[in-house]
Amino acid sequence: MNDQIRQLAEEARLGGGEFGNGVTYYVATEETFERFAQLIVDKCASLAKEKAQDRPYLYDLIKKHFE
Repeated sequence: MNDQIRQLAEEARLGGGEFGNGVTYYVATEETFERFAQLIVDKCASLAKEKAQDRPYLYDLIKKHFE
């Protein structure tokens, strides 16, 4: 799994563990899953704002799409 996704999963406080063969699993409540999704949206919107400075509307567009 991508380290950035893993970090967001930890920040959202998803529970989980390993199966023992190197495969990690995550368990989410509705609340933690929603928080995880919101963190991904926030990260994407912030990245768009930072990288597409000539298109400042992208940040708002992304945020509103997931409201």
